[in-house]
Amino acid sequence: MNPDLQWRMETGWYLKGATLRKAKWRKRNADWDHDHCSCCWAKFAEWDGPEILHEGYTTTEQHPPGVGYHWVCEQCFDDLRSEMQWQVEGAN
Repeated sequence: MNPDLQWRMETGWYLKGATLRKAKWRKRNADWDHDHCSCCWAKFAEWDGPEILHEGYTTTEQHPPGVGYHWVCEQCFDDLRSEMQWQVEGAN
């Protein structure tokens, strides 16, 4: 397997089999200003800047820590969806 894919899968191992939904990133409280992709560490935030992401895939109510707790960038989602066995909320 490609070492880059392997590294990202190992980094986000705790999301294997998770149900995710596509969403716009929003801070969870006044003290929270960003999150990172669980697989590659890309940054999600509300502000604009180089390499700042504004939307991606996030955990749902089914995930123990809850909605919006973990995030996956679109690139990692596309690259790893099959291997990580991710489902998309509401998809048939």
